[in-house]
Amino acid sequence: MKVFVILVSALTWVFLESRAGRHSSSYASQPAPQQAAGASFTYNFDSDAMGAMPAKFHSARTEKGPTPNGQ
Repeated sequence: MKVFVILVSALTWVFLESRAGRHSSSYASQPAPQQAAGASFTYNFDSDAMGAMPAKFHSARTEKGPTPNGQ
């Protein structure tokens, strides 16, 4: 019985880890371009739609929770 419990636990762990790996890579994005030393960038949210994600921003799942858009 002990061997059966260990086997089921191991298979469950492998299954859950393989599912987590599929989701994490689907949200990968390109890194921001490097800025020159001393350069700055100003964000202006005045023209963005109310309640929407600001331009140049994105959302991503960092672990196993739901994404901000519910998927």
